[in-house]
Amino acid sequence: MEALIIIILFILGFVVFAAFRGVKPETKTDSQLQFLYERSLESGQFGASDREKIEKEMKKRGLFSDSNTPAHESSSEPHLTQLSATKLRESARSAYEEGWKMAKQKWGNDDGKCHQHALTTALLRRLQSEPGAPEISEELINTLNFETIPFNSLQPEEGKDAICEYIVWREYPSLANVSLIQNAIDLLKERGFIDDVLKDTNKESLDWLPWAKLL
Repeated sequence: MEALIIIILFILGFVVFAAFRGVKPETKTDSQLQFLYERSLESGQFGASDREKIEKEMKKRGLFSDSNTPAHESSSEPHLTQLSATKLRESARSAYEEGWKMAKQKWGNDDGKCHQHALTTALLRRLQSEPGAPEISEELINTLNFETIPFNSLQPEEGKDAICEYIVWREYPSLANVSLIQNAIDLLKERGFIDDVLKDTNKESLDWLPWAKLL
């Protein structure tokens, strides 16, 4: 009986090892990445190159704090906040991809329109998840389109990452990769868009936009 138990445990260990060995970090959710990283620290199942790939993907998604360490807290409340931010990021990513697929059916290979629709869908889905969300209207869509302008100036993949961080930043500023948002806004400045908007108006005219705080 003991020998049988040992064999079963060995098989289970091998299955777990095979499931995580050589995985592609970019295909994992944020929670799975956190788990993989912890496993890489606690065991010898991951080589240096695999761990480096995991860390690189975590940095890309803003899952590291400013000190380049995973964002873990000792108390339960901050930890729950971290999980909430992770779920919010994943939800935003899913909403973007949903919008992209819908747009592809309508506009085909026009990536510009698809990207814009996907960005707006990401913001809209978050708004609809909140209590007392307004009804969808042309005015609401136009407002959301305007809010996504910084991210619409990026290529789709970059824009998708940036809008996800933006949605997290609006609710959990300390847990978002602000550099992705800032880069998008800086690009607008370089292209003269901000100057054009503010030429005949005061800066306060953009204060209703959350990202205006980063100008």
